[in-house]
Amino acid sequence: MKRFLGKPVRSYYGGFEGSLVSLSPDAKNEVADVEIEHGNSYFEKYPINQITINSEYLVFVPSWKVQADELKRQFDLTSKRIKALNELRSEGEIHEDLYSELWKQHETLHSEIRDTQQTLIKNLSEISQRLTSQIKELQICLTNNKMQRAAGEIDEESYRATNESIKAGLKKASLERADLENTLDYLMKLEVSQQATVEAPTEPSKEPSDLIVVKLLD
Repeated sequence: MKRFLGKPVRSYYGGFEGSLVSLSPDAKNEVADVEIEHGNSYFEKYPINQITINSEYLVFVPSWKVQADELKRQFDLTSKRIKALNELRSEGEIHEDLYSELWKQHETLHSEIRDTQQTLIKNLSEISQRLTSQIKELQICLTNNKMQRAAGEIDEESYRATNESIKAGLKKASLERADLENTLDYLMKLEVSQQATVEAPTEPSKEPSDLIVVKLLD
């Protein structure tokens, strides 16, 4: 990672994100955070899981994508374990008490995943709105440039230079929004997929017994 210090960091959706200026190690001397200069002396610290290493450069990954990928991983893993647990029970390979204990553990985990899911859906919806506003603003900038060039207010060289920058930003925002919308669609359908959850353990019957106790007198 040290060899990338001072080198450009690319955006996950293309283009330049900033430059790597600092690495923060943890107690094990492993990189925990990175500091990126985004330009104009604006610095921001990010956890290392938002950085992927290409053979030639670093790639910056948005936090929402890291969170969504982690949620997918947790859900897939939990679903596989739940399926295996139910199969063991149906085949009589697991004691009912142990099944009940493991079922409660996984039900708690599923509840936590659902809470995270709802929070992430809300956050992604807000980010989508911001990206939509950004895209609209950039489209307006392109239109204004065309109008000003046609009116002779700006020369061809200035028009091309500014348009190149705007189009790069527009492409980046559009790609991120498309990826975000696909992720949002997946997260909103995730509840439907949760039909394959654990089967609640059967509670012991609490009905009174038909057994009659007779007490013999001395």
